[in-house]
Order: sequence, then C-alpha cells, then structure tokens
Amino acid sequence: TAATANLSAVILGANSTIGGSGDLSIHPGISGAFTLSKAGTGTITLHGANTHGTTSINGGRLALTGSLAGAVSTSNGCTFAPQGTPTVTGALTHFSSSVLQVRLNGSAVGTGYDQLNAGNTVTLAGTLELICGPNLAPGSVFTILNKTSAGAISGTFAGRANNSTFTTPEGYTFQITYTGGTGNDVVLTLVTTPIEQWRFANYGSVLNTGTALDTADTDSDGTANLLEYATKMNPAANDAV
Repeated sequence: TAATANLSAVILGANSTIGGSGDLSIHPGISGAFTLSKAGTGTITLHGANTHGTTSINGGRLALTGSLAGAVSTSNGCTFAPQGTPTVTGALTHFSSSVLQVRLNGSAVGTGYDQLNAGNTVTLAGTLELICGPNLAPGSVFTILNKTSAGAISGTFAGRANNSTFTTPEGYTFQITYTGGTGNDVVLTLVTTPIEQWRFANYGSVLNTGTALDTADTDSDGTANLLEYATKMNPAANDAV
C-alpha cells in the first residue's frame, strides 16, 4: 500500500514515530524541534525542507528528496535512500548492518545518479547498496556523498576499504575512495577491462549480457563476440573468420 500526504503543514509537537508496513510520501517538509523516528517495514519519503530535530531510522526505509536540518542516524537493518541531491545539515551516522542505498543510471548528478550532501560530521559503517542501470560508461565517476563541511569522513562501508575495488550483482566493478572530490567525499569510479570497453563501444553496455554477451553472434557470421573481440573483427559486419 502506498499513499501521498499533501498537507499545508507538518509540525511536530512532541517526539514522534511514524511508519508501518505501507509506503508514505510526505509533502511539505516537517517542522518542530522534536525527534522523528521512522518505524515499520515500509518506506517513508520526505520531500521539501525538513527543519525538525533529529531523524532516527529505526525500521524499514527512509527516502529523502529534500533536506534535513537535524542529525540523521540509521539503525541496524534499516535503509537510508537519498534520492536526487538531498542535503543533511546535521551529523550523519550510519551504523553497522544498516544500508545506504544509491541509484546509478548516468553521469549527471541528481538526474543520472543520487548524491547526498552532508554538512556536518559523517560516520560510516554498514552496507553500501548500489542500484545500477544497464548503460554506465567506462570510467564514469560518481560522487555519491559530497561532504561540504571540513574534516575527514569517519569509518568505511563494510568490505569497502578506501581505494578498494568491488563488483556489483549487475557485474560492474567500482573503485571507492573516501578522500575524493574536495578531499573528503565518497567517490566511485567505474573500472573496466579492455573487453568491457569494447562491449560498450559496440553495444552500449560493459556488461556480459544481451547482445553484448560473449557467446552472442549479433551479425550472424558464425563468430561469437568473444572471438570477434580477440581477432579485432567488426561485430556489426558479416565477416566470418
């Protein structure tokens, strides 16, 4: 179940808990100098300028498209999903076993991929979950967390040490750094092999799937893509070995 609440104002008069098994989008931003706790298994999406106190993600998933003036903490087993180019002005704390979810579909920040702007201390742990589109270009660089305040980021995502590489379920290989951008941003770079670059040049995807599959023969010349690549043939021309 999903619902949208378009209200004239949302003002917290006390520390409040919201959430359940369904999904809810809240417009406009929330105000009031109190804590908002996200509970339940569903997704709450916050839009606009949210000026209330601390936001505590204690259940399910919290998506943010606007801004949060207060601190944000993500408890174990919960997901924080910045969407577009949202901002957190207060301290950001991402506990172990929690999830930061980021979408990567293109090179344009905000429309092609999600970027969280953090204006205070940032403490990272837990899982980085990437949702990747099929046509990411070789060498693409994604600043997924832009720390606008001074000072280094504390911690790393689980299994994602500084300057390490990892492979997503889709098959992309990324290198991650926590000292990118202006020196304290989380930046991902898509690392590709020569055959992945060949796939992208000819089929628009680095992934070993669909028409770019190593065993595919899109020009029906009896020669699979892998052999076309190895022998420098034209995969768009019927030029059998």
